[in-house]
Amino acid sequence: MSLSRTQIVNWLTRCGDIFSTESEYLTGLDREIGDADHGLNMNRGFSQSGGKTPCYRR
Repeated sequence: MSLSRTQIVNWLTRCGDIFSTESEYLTGLDREIGDADHGLNMNRGFSQSGGKTPCYRR
């Protein structure tokens, strides 16, 4: 199985959208077992990488 560049960019974009929407929920889960920063960190990472994906759409 192989993935096209477009599929990968779309997947990364969709993951970023989901992490943004679910950030509070993920942080709440992490609060119970960790330091309550998982949702924040995942959202931050995907937000920063999401700004770089347009250059790969060609």
